[in-house]
Amino acid sequence: MAAADAKKASSLSTDNEKFNYVLGLQLGQMIKQQLGIQSLANPDQFLVGVKDALGGGKPKLPEAELQTIFRAGVERARAEASKVLAKEGIDFLAANKKKPGVK
Repeated sequence: MAAADAKKASSLSTDNEKFNYVLGLQLGQMIKQQLGIQSLANPDQFLVGVKDALGGGKPKLPEAELQTIFRAGVERARAEASKVLAKEGIDFLAANKKKPGVK
């Protein structure tokens, strides 16, 4: 984020600025929780999509391609999250079996 954008985002001096921040925060949390997407490779491109949707802009891709890309991206994010969870589970079991009294 550019320095000017960071300063603007950190001001939160009006109720409207606070509401916009909370709305963005809620959206980000929903994306993480419901879609399993933990980070964005290009947050600026994400914001372009949000602005197009909210401002009534025409999508930059055909509807069929939007659906295909969305499904594939969510599947990739979930597969990556599954790998991380599986590794964490294996690491936990390996550490746990070394504890006294665990078979």
